[in-house]
Amino acid sequence: MMRRVPVVVLSLFSFMVVVGSVEARLPGTMNFENVTSTQVNMTVGETPQNEKEVEYGDFDGDGDLDVAVGVAMSDFGQRRNKLYRNDAGVFNEVSGNPVITGFSGTDVTRNAFFRDYDADGWLDLLVVNDNNTSGEGGRTKIYMNQHSGGVFEKFNEEGIVRLGAGTGGAACGGVSVDNNGDGSYDLYVGNYPGPSQDTMYFNDGNGFFTQVTSTHLPNDSDYTVDVSAADMNGDGKIDLLVNSGNPNYIYYNDNGAGSSGEGDYKYTGSQYLLGGGTFEDATEPGDFNNDGLMDIYHSGQDRIFRNMGNGANNQAQFVTQNVAGGAG
Repeated sequence: MMRRVPVVVLSLFSFMVVVGSVEARLPGTMNFENVTSTQVNMTVGETPQNEKEVEYGDFDGDGDLDVAVGVAMSDFGQRRNKLYRNDAGVFNEVSGNPVITGFSGTDVTRNAFFRDYDADGWLDLLVVNDNNTSGEGGRTKIYMNQHSGGVFEKFNEEGIVRLGAGTGGAACGGVSVDNNGDGSYDLYVGNYPGPSQDTMYFNDGNGFFTQVTSTHLPNDSDYTVDVSAADMNGDGKIDLLVNSGNPNYIYYNDNGAGSSGEGDYKYTGSQYLLGGGTFEDATEPGDFNNDGLMDIYHSGQDRIFRNMGNGANNQAQFVTQNVAGGAG
């Protein structure tokens, strides 16, 4: 069996830090050349509008990164999701038959995740769709990696089998991380408009999911526009940052009285009010001052929440700072 490939997700800020460190070691200015016309081959030419998600992963196991692009088709007419296979640095679109049937369809895609959901050593592709679509009701879809003899063959869409039929909804932000600490990738989907409950699914380790929203998530009637995940209080468990325009929250994982165990975000006191913002804002965690504590960048007001360490309730305590400097 092929060695399981770990998935590495880089935020914009992580990318900036990496690029900044490389640039500091180079003798001169970094220069980039646009090579799209010679190294990206689409099956159908389209203007790059309303592309909501870009995800990297080596789905065919050849050692280089391939690309999935999620597109909100309905906003700009007949547009399609796209899957590109990296062939020695040239990206060839393989969005339809025989590689990934139905992927280049009419769904309004908000999130895409390359993860090994069934722990077979090959990356699968999970796509969160909005029900603002003429496709299959906007349901979440899972394209499972098919392979034989160590060679990638194709993806099979198995969303209804693995997630159930009731996954349609007005989806927006989402994350796919290990929420309950069992070593498999779960799924959290932020829904809108309010009142609309976010949803969470636990993976059994074989790529089959159970919805645990009612038992593991706080009641939510806000308009969720962005979700990110990190261990905010250093206890080794993944917390959730949920942007609902106004207000925004941290949902702490298994951190207080009434918790049923790791993966529970519904216990009393799990929500930490992160403050208000604009309607379409986003937050991204990262250790911006290298002190070992996870800080937060908030796009709505261009400010940083500086993590000052945990309080008596084992929740992180923050001070705010505008990006340009000064108190928030």
